[in-house]
Amino acid sequence: MDNLYQAILRFNRLQSENYDGAQHDLEEAQEEIRRELEGFRIERGLVRWWIECQPAVRKLRNKLDDGSAYESGDALAAAAKMRPDVLTLMDYRDEAARSLRYAGYVDTVLAVEGLTEELLRRHLTAFLELRLPEVAEKAKADGVAMGRWFSWLEERAKLAKTEDAAELLGAFAKRLGMEDVLALLDVRMSDGVCFASQLEDGRIQMHIAEAGDVLSRNTLFHEFGHACVYGHLPKGRLPWLSQAVDEVLAVLFENAGVRLLGDAETKRRGMEMLRTEYTRTCVSGLFELDLWRDR
Repeated sequence: MDNLYQAILRFNRLQSENYDGAQHDLEEAQEEIRRELEGFRIERGLVRWWIECQPAVRKLRNKLDDGSAYESGDALAAAAKMRPDVLTLMDYRDEAARSLRYAGYVDTVLAVEGLTEELLRRHLTAFLELRLPEVAEKAKADGVAMGRWFSWLEERAKLAKTEDAAELLGAFAKRLGMEDVLALLDVRMSDGVCFASQLEDGRIQMHIAEAGDVLSRNTLFHEFGHACVYGHLPKGRLPWLSQAVDEVLAVLFENAGVRLLGDAETKRRGMEMLRTEYTRTCVSGLFELDLWRDR
C-alpha cells in the first residue's frame, strides 16, 4: 500500500510542478499507479483512480487537460474542437467502469460517493429553483450571449485594487487558527492558476495567483480548504479520500473566507459570485447527467 500511496503523491508532484506540460512523465506516473492497483481488490475508494489511470482514459484526459491541441482565439471554437475528444473520453470511462461490473462511469462515481442519481438531481434542481431566476435576470440585464458566461463573470469580478495573494492567504490561515497547515505549504505564484496538491515528502504544494478579482479571492480560499484537508489526513489515506467530501470542505472554506476577509463591498460581491458560480455548476451538473444518459 505504501508503494501505491507514493505513486499517487509522485503523480501529484509532476502534475503540480509541470502544470503546463510533461505529458510523458504524467503518463509514466499514471502507469505506475495502474500497476500498483492491479495488486489490490478494486474497492470503492480506489475505483476512480483505477479508471483514470487506464491507458486510453489517461492519454485523452491528459490531452484535454493540457489544452494546447485545441487552442483558438475564440472559446466556442476551442470547445467545438474539444467536443469529439470529450465524447470519446466518456466512452472510454464507461468501458472501464463496465469492466468492473458497474453500469457505467456515472453509476461508478455515484456509488463511490454514496449517492444516487435521484438524490443528486433533486438537490441540484432545488438549488436552481432558488437561485437561477436571480442569476438569469442579471445575465439578461447585462446582455450576456450564450457561450460568453466566463468572460461575463470575469468582467463582473474585477476589483479596483489587486491584493497580495500571499498576504491574503496568511491572513485567512490566521483567522482560522490554521497556521500549522500554512507551515506545511510550499507556496508558488502562478499566472492565473490556483490549486493544491499533497507531495511525497509531506509538503503540500499550493499554486496561487494574484487576487485581482473576487473570483481569484474565492478560489484562493477554496484551495486553502483542500490544503487543510490534505494537511490533516492520516498518512497513507489520500487514495481513499472521497472527492465529494474534499470538495464540500473546500466550499465551506471559500464561504468562510468571503465572510471573514475584506470590506463590506468585497464581501457582498464575493457572495454574489459564489451564488453565480454554484448556479453555473448546478446547470452543468444536470446537463452532464443528461449527456451521459442520452448521448
